[in-house]
Amino acid sequence: MYSRRRRSEQARLADSCRRGRGNPRGRLQRMEMVTQGSGEVDMRSRITITFVTAVAVLLAACGSSSKTAGGAASTGTVGSAAGAATVKTASVSGEGTVLVDAQGRTLYVLTSEQGNNVTCTDSSGCASVWPPVVLPSGTTLAIAGSGVQDHLLGTVTASGRSRVTYGAYPLYTYSGDSGPGVANGKGIISFGGTWWPISPAGAPVTAASSSATTSGSGHPGGY
Repeated sequence: MYSRRRRSEQARLADSCRRGRGNPRGRLQRMEMVTQGSGEVDMRSRITITFVTAVAVLLAACGSSSKTAGGAASTGTVGSAAGAATVKTASVSGEGTVLVDAQGRTLYVLTSEQGNNVTCTDSSGCASVWPPVVLPSGTTLAIAGSGVQDHLLGTVTASGRSRVTYGAYPLYTYSGDSGPGVANGKGIISFGGTWWPISPAGAPVTAASSSATTSGSGHPGGY
């Protein structure tokens, strides 16, 4: 009877071993499978997190580059907030009707630059005294306002920017003008020529009674 009981227990043990329940090796294999499955899930999670992070960094870099792509701008009077430079006409005391910018400031030409021969540059210091009218990035031509002949408008490139021209003269404002309605720069001799307001017909406005004022730099105050 004892032998039969022992044989029965041995049979159950053998059956258990075959099915892996009583086999430590079987349990270990199942644990390895679970561990491997967990590892695969963990690995997929890590890959997903890494991919999302990389995309976020790339988008941030693209946004940053788009903000800085324009680079530094040269000295000049840029167009209006609407995205374009506007040239129009206005009556200025003692000068009659002349060209002005979008803010109503008198526009000037330098006689030596007729034919778009630019000599007033950033490097010479001229552009800080006589800021050129330049086109904003992305625009190709100034807007012709009231009284302006649009076929006389043009551009010329100088100091890395597109400057607005009229009748083949580059256009400038004068740092010595306090605002609209004045033309304190009229008749100043500096930077290789004489500065005059310009008429809607594209000609310098020079009055016979006026006398040119010589200034070494054309700077307000005569220095």
